[in-house]
Amino acid sequence: MTIRVVLGWGLADPDRRDRAAAVRPAGVHRTLAGLLPVAAGVDCELARSMSARLTADAGVDALTHAVEAYVSRRANPFSDAFCPCAIRTIGRHLRRVHGDGGDLVEREVMVLAAPQAGIAFSKSSVALVHGMSRPVGAHFHVAHGYGHCASALGAPTDGDSDALAAGRLVEAGPSPVPGS
Repeated sequence: MTIRVVLGWGLADPDRRDRAAAVRPAGVHRTLAGLLPVAAGVDCELARSMSARLTADAGVDALTHAVEAYVSRRANPFSDAFCPCAIRTIGRHLRRVHGDGGDLVEREVMVLAAPQAGIAFSKSSVALVHGMSRPVGAHFHVAHGYGHCASALGAPTDGDSDALAAGRLVEAGPSPVPGS
């Protein structure tokens, strides 16, 4: 769940209580971007030492990537190929890996789902929850994934977008939230 395969990164400035996000502009060659990796290693052993809290924050961040990419107005067939699987997988396994971080089978499943979500959101876009969680995280000094939870609770919506998003999420499969 620590695997980042997105075209962006963030920098924190604790003195100003701000976080800045940066993305590689379209058309800029990857070697000019400087900070983008050429490859990502996917290894559940590396994630084994993550605390339960870090596991939850990273898992919610990945789930948010998948959900926002899937309901994005810029969603496309390529990003759509990754989203439902990532949403279902993270929804089914996040609680288990949070409860038992040493379970390498659960870690492996999550470590594979997180890049799917990252690829999807890199090829579509994220939405208001991600945009709002950056200042929430900077101001309250909370992790990015935790900031998503706070941002999602207060995100303004409109009826047309809500109906489209709800329909897309029903297509994605069972809710990752127990009892819903």
